[in-house]
Amino acid sequence: MGLESEYAKGVPMVIEVTPDNKRFAAAIVVTDKHVAFADVYWEDADFHPFHVLDSPGKRILTGDPPWRVGESIIRPLDIRIPTADESLVSEAATWFRFQRRDKGRSDQDKAEVELRDWLTFQD
Repeated sequence: MGLESEYAKGVPMVIEVTPDNKRFAAAIVVTDKHVAFADVYWEDADFHPFHVLDSPGKRILTGDPPWRVGESIIRPLDIRIPTADESLVSEAATWFRFQRRDKGRSDQDKAEVELRDWLTFQD
């Protein structure tokens, strides 16, 4: 069960950059060198909405969930309530409502294209 296949099925993912910095990923892109993700409000952001995870000198993605990229952890979002991820569940619900309003994955697809373009400048 790989990250890319689970993500393609629509499984909501959490990125734990550090134990106290958990984010819901609106979009994820995996390349040979990087794993990048977009925040939910990436399109109209007045902050830095794209993030890259690196694993210098190691395989970029390890594990079988949870997955690891360096010190960061990527895992499926636990949507059962109550959960320690309640704020992330709320953020995910907002994102999925937004997606349905726009007829599917259009904004997720746009975010993935933007992430791929952005990654070309990261090397």
